[in-house]
Amino acid sequence: MFGLSEESPGSWLEKELAERKNSTITEAASRLVQAEMAQTLGHMTIRYTNTFRDVMAFCFYHYPRSPFIIGSYGFAFVIISLAIFQAMPNDATNVVKAITFFIMEFLAFAFIAGIFALTIILGMVSRRNKTLLTEHVITLEDGSFIEETTYNKTDHKWAGVQKLACTRGYIFIYVAQHAAHVVPRRAFRDHKEWDSFYDFCRQRVGAF
Repeated sequence: MFGLSEESPGSWLEKELAERKNSTITEAASRLVQAEMAQTLGHMTIRYTNTFRDVMAFCFYHYPRSPFIIGSYGFAFVIISLAIFQAMPNDATNVVKAITFFIMEFLAFAFIAGIFALTIILGMVSRRNKTLLTEHVITLEDGSFIEETTYNKTDHKWAGVQKLACTRGYIFIYVAQHAAHVVPRRAFRDHKEWDSFYDFCRQRVGAF
């Protein structure tokens, strides 16, 4: 004779939640194992979508470090400083001159910085940037990395990477002096995967 055991709703709910939790942990562990196996075999794949903010982050990282940009704006700042110094009134005291000079220098610096930022922003507001502001899939391999979007698929040899840079929120893989793949931190599940990706790139770039 078969009978049905009575089970309280609370007990059934606890078991259901426990099973779901175990399933989630198992899936996460499986993904982690697959990622580690992929890295061991010499390849890793990530997927992300670049936004306008990502592109701006690269511009504000790269251009202030460019010797040409530093030289150009530095020269303009020197010219403005000389003009300010020559415009100082002769009958003013040294203290007044110094205060006036530093205020005018600050305003000049703010003006130049504003022009610089505005130039970058206006330069990036274009429909031609649709090839940047799209989904990217990057696959790392021993001899190269492959970047694929809706518009192109490119195989970059590690020997052709100009520079590798890392900030708190981005990894920049330079494929030219003023061009880089902008990889945001949000493309990774956790800090370990972020570090693994960067170390993989650094080891390959450093080998050439």
